[in-house]
Amino acid sequence: MPLYPSRELEIIRLAQDVSTGLVANRDQFPAPPATPEEIDKALAAYNAARETAKAGAAEAAKGLALKEEALNSLSELVKADIQYAESMTRKDGSKLQSLGWGPAGTARSTMRVRAKWPPSRSWRRGRTRSSSAGSNPSTAAR
Repeated sequence: MPLYPSRELEIIRLAQDVSTGLVANRDQFPAPPATPEEIDKALAAYNAARETAKAGAAEAAKGLALKEEALNSLSELVKADIQYAESMTRKDGSKLQSLGWGPAGTARSTMRVRAKWPPSRSWRRGRTRSSSAGSNPSTAAR
């Protein structure tokens, strides 16, 4: 007995073959659980969904390309302004920092974000005993 296919195209091909076979052999299969018409309707729904997915993927790819193009344009503008500022300030780090730029090895932004570490105790309590029981016996009793 063959195995039911797992690949999408093989499933579609099988569905088409089953529908065609049921129509050609109505006397041998008079009351199938799914009629050939139901299979054909499901195939049409699948094809419509596949086309929608393709269109969505194409739109997503187009959107990604537009985003990358916009980011590159933005980067070119910012780079030009940074070169201008470096030229105007003769690469004076304190003046460049007013733009959020500075010499290598210094903060690039005037806004700093610090991660809170260690995380809160409630985060630690969220771990299951089984994940900590095997690694450290002294913490297993917590």
